[in-house]
Amino acid sequence: MKKKYLLCTGGTGGHVIPAINFANYLIDKNINCEIILDKRSKKYIHNFNGRLHFINSSNLTGSNFTKFFGIFNLLIGFIQSFCIILFYKPNVVISFGSYASFAPMISCVLLKSIYKINTYIHEQNSILGRTNKLFLRVINKLFLNFDIKIKTNKKLINKTFVVGTPEKKNNVSN
Repeated sequence: MKKKYLLCTGGTGGHVIPAINFANYLIDKNINCEIILDKRSKKYIHNFNGRLHFINSSNLTGSNFTKFFGIFNLLIGFIQSFCIILFYKPNVVISFGSYASFAPMISCVLLKSIYKINTYIHEQNSILGRTNKLFLRVINKLFLNFDIKIKTNKKLINKTFVVGTPEKKNNVSN
């Protein structure tokens, strides 16, 4: 059976572009790969070669009214993510961070035992983001752009790897 990868990301180019680059790399290697992201990411996806799934997402900042709608959007995003993962049945899920990856990662945790999903995190920043921090205890491996000190137990240190940023493949002829 061919492995299926699902990448979760959203929001800013700092999260989306490395995910797109890595997904295109996998697709070029003839590996099934799809991406879940939020609608804010549309301006960064023009060079993606695969299938995209857009979900609702929101942060929980601002007034109580804004937070209420944020929770509502996260709930809808969770249902959307759950359905995508339920039907796509990925073997590998990689979170590239942002609050848009929260709902898909919750869905993965719930479906992990049914589908034997291996979960990974790729952190682009020099400080681990809040969403990525939430899932540290349930992931298989943590990939980092920078050699940052992770203040957690020794188990996590043994599954942490500095890999850098997935870069866009340039076709340069000499």
